[in-house]
Amino acid sequence: MKVALRQDYLYRDEFKNDLYNENSRCFKAIDQYIRKKFIKKHLKCILMLQELRKNENEEFPPICPYAYAYVFWKQTLLGREHFYNNLVISRRRPGITVVTELIESIIDDYKTKLFAHTNLSIYDNREMFNWVLNRVTSELCLNYFYEWLKIAVEGAEQISVPNRDKIDIMLQNSIPRAILKHNSDVRHNQRIEIMLPSVARTINLNEFKCPLSTKTMKKLLFKMNTFKPLSVAMRIYENSSDENKRIESYV
Repeated sequence: MKVALRQDYLYRDEFKNDLYNENSRCFKAIDQYIRKKFIKKHLKCILMLQELRKNENEEFPPICPYAYAYVFWKQTLLGREHFYNNLVISRRRPGITVVTELIESIIDDYKTKLFAHTNLSIYDNREMFNWVLNRVTSELCLNYFYEWLKIAVEGAEQISVPNRDKIDIMLQNSIPRAILKHNSDVRHNQRIEIMLPSVARTINLNEFKCPLSTKTMKKLLFKMNTFKPLSVAMRIYENSSDENKRIESYV
């Protein structure tokens, strides 16, 4: 049944919202998989990092490499400016077509190729369209998380994150080399296969030593104060001590 022209898929809010919602569901599934597989024992470590918690007049505690990989993977993937805010998915903003803003141009590229190699511009094949994009997105997001795992131990120890150029390299390393296999005649219903070469996702987790895993540290967590920038700014306003200024510099 003929239902829509190509420009409908590209420009109408109905299809933009559809793409955004599909991308959101896809990201949430990968996020949940990572949380269950890698960080279910490190949720408090994530809280400590995102809330910049520490005891008064003490140094910031060491960073858990699992929390480091997860927090900065999610922050950069969602295109957020800061890591210390609650990284939740918000409603679609004008001009944004996907939740995973970092890879928006990559998804757009696959979308263009799908239009070029299928009859989506004539027939409503959104189920196929969404399936292919979700498959590619899932692979990319998972590959990108492994890129963060590779640098997590060193990054957590040095309290540093890669610059934009390094993140671009990590992203390029994450793009799956997907091949769509289908008949050249797209006028009829047919089976489409997406071929993805196997990727060796191996990481030596024995090197990942969580410095916050002791029972004592976990108990102390909720007694610690948060030193998010707004909190630090208020402290300096009330008391411009050298200690508060040093904390501001650290944050």
